Amino acid sequence: MEESEFRERVYANPGAPDQELLDLARDNPAYQKIIDQTRLMETEIASVLKGVVVPKGLRESLLQIPSRNAQSNEEQAARVESVVPAVDNSAANAASFFQYYAMAASLLLVIGVVFTLTFEPGQNELEVALGEEMINHLYHESNEIAAINAGNDLVTVQWNDVSEIMLSAGVQLASTLQQNSPVYYANPCIVLQAYSSAHLMLRGEEGAVSIIVINNSPVESEYRIQDDRFRGMIVPMEEGNLVLIGEDGENLELFKQLFSDNMEWVI
Repeated sequence: MEESEFRERVYANPGAPDQELLDLARDNPAYQKIIDQTRLMETEIASVLKGVVVPKGLRESLLQIPSRNAQSNEEQAARVESVVPAVDNSAANAASFFQYYAMAASLLLVIGVVFTLTFEPGQNELEVALGEEMINHLYHESNEIAAINAGNDLVTVQWNDVSEIMLSAGVQLASTLQQNSPVYYANPCIVLQAYSSAHLMLRGEEGAVSIIVINNSPVESEYRIQDDRFRGMIVPMEEGNLVLIGEDGENLELFKQLFSDNMEWVI
């Protein structure tokens, strides 16, 4: 199948590509990357749309704008309805990749919402989106992070449980990590739909350090991620990505070296 046809079919239904496309992607890393990128973009657009609220009275305000051709109120109303559709959550969730773009574009034009993204050199939009998803995931585990940061009565996770959880994401850890890196939190998690991932927490100099492995397509090259609190990095591995995130000032290089040298993908 030509790449143009493959892309067209993936874009038609990014959330659930058919088995033929999945089979082709399994044997072709370039095709698998197309699926991965499309799914990630779909997730990001859906997330943005869920947070968009059309201001009350917008339709009426738009109808007051004078028309160059002195259109009737009925004609103006029809034009406004075409630009500001009623937002139905169930319909938005089922919308396709291109429907998301069409709706988002209309809302942005009418409401005047401006999204500003800050990129590091060489970093593309998909890498920014992946980094945001990874950092956002940490805020769902805020209680565990706070407990590790406090350092009171910490209980280590049994190594057998750690190994089993990592294996669920397709990663095997060397037993040498057991003595050097006590784990205080271990859990399988879903950062991106359709991909397996596992989340460990250790303690560093500044507080909790999260180690996340996810079996999506490896990024092009290692890059840094951050927000107002956390600092991290995403490191491409053989069959997925290694993500390390800690408090500002944490030396993540030590943890990167430790885990990259002592983990193996077994997918």
